[in-house]
Amino acid sequence: MKRVLRWVCCAALCVLALSEAGWANDKKEGQTFTQKQPENYYLAGAVPEVNGKVVFRRELELPGWSQDQIFDKVKEWLVRSEQQDQDIILNRNIVREDKAKGEIYVQNQEYLVFVDRGLSLDRADFSFLQRYICSPGKCVLEVSRLKYVYDNETHMAEGWISDDYALDKNKTKVYPGVRRQRIKTVDRVDELFAGLTGSFMVLQLAQTPVQAGMTGAPSVMFPASQTAPVQSGQVPAAPAATVPAPAPAEGAVATAPAVVPPAVPEKKGHWVAETPLPLPETQTEPAGLADTQTGEGTALPGYKRIAPQQIPGNIIKMLNDNWMLVTAGNDAKFNMMTASWGGLGVLFGKPVAFCFVSPLRYTWQLLDKGDTYTLSFYTEAYRDALQICGTTSGSDTDKVRATGLTPVTTPSGAKAFGEAWMVVECRKLMQQSLSPGAIVDSAERANWNTKPLNTMFIGEIINVWIK
Repeated sequence: MKRVLRWVCCAALCVLALSEAGWANDKKEGQTFTQKQPENYYLAGAVPEVNGKVVFRRELELPGWSQDQIFDKVKEWLVRSEQQDQDIILNRNIVREDKAKGEIYVQNQEYLVFVDRGLSLDRADFSFLQRYICSPGKCVLEVSRLKYVYDNETHMAEGWISDDYALDKNKTKVYPGVRRQRIKTVDRVDELFAGLTGSFMVLQLAQTPVQAGMTGAPSVMFPASQTAPVQSGQVPAAPAATVPAPAPAEGAVATAPAVVPPAVPEKKGHWVAETPLPLPETQTEPAGLADTQTGEGTALPGYKRIAPQQIPGNIIKMLNDNWMLVTAGNDAKFNMMTASWGGLGVLFGKPVAFCFVSPLRYTWQLLDKGDTYTLSFYTEAYRDALQICGTTSGSDTDKVRATGLTPVTTPSGAKAFGEAWMVVECRKLMQQSLSPGAIVDSAERANWNTKPLNTMFIGEIINVWIK
């Protein structure tokens, strides 16, 4: 009995020791997971951006393949890959397909696993949009709208793993706090493309008959990026992969595959297609693909979208001298008012805008009840319109008719006006009524002792639209 107890105690101590070792190792950045490429592979350009949005793009050359053939094979590949990745996939749906245009959109939700060793499991809930663009002799894979839920916080790729956020000022090192997230994301995109490329290769081998007299297994044509040796410390430039054409029908004359020039790296450390495809908003984010959590949608006519960190101008001058309009409500009922108290910043790791609105204002009721709203900015030509918005109440005045402003609806369903040169679309993140006791400055506190203080509204910036 004593021997049994001794054995149980020793086993428990071993488990604890291994667990502590695992936890300690998890704290050592760079030793917690295995990366698939040299360190400099993940530096500047590894996470490419288009119009302020993270968009990975890989191009596969398929000489001799028709658009319909490629489209059908991609569909087959999606079914097989879902079976292969079933351990990490939470949800995967083809949300739109158009064979005539050769486009397939796939919404993914899966686990992005950083560490899975013994009792140590570190992972994020990772969602993204895959877009397959099939054309004669070519297939392009785009991965965009990357979003992570990690430690109960939601992060968009643009503010988490992009060059501006994840790399030091010299672009020579990945910050430890986001290192595993950036590296694992890049590796995951590479896995998707490698799987797609491999599926066409396997299909080609299955279709190609063994030549008479040939012995042994047929050889596989791999992309140049997989066969070219890389010198130590050199960043591998990955050209567009090339897969041979499907075997011709019996009796047909086979043609040699086209020679595809290698793509030129967009930035040192990674590569994209030699001629990046344009990203018109009506194509990259078709109607019906609006993100219900972030409010990102297709487009705002007459505007282009930029990242929050690209907001131009001096926000103090824009607020204090030029004013802005706070617009709350929806198509059924909305109102706008001028405001000069507010600013921009970061809260909970999210880009935010904050403003202060008196509970006596009609707009306050709509802000209090609603989830989304906009902050919009105008040139001096609209000073009179803003004056009306700031001196009349929406409870008894039709401000739209009085000002002549043109209402528009943003992708989140909020309201703004087409005359604005910039619209900041927000989702309410925090709301707090202020009190005189919170004012540290004694003179200001005395000034507000007999008056109702404003409510602070902090909204996550989900879209920024500029003309």
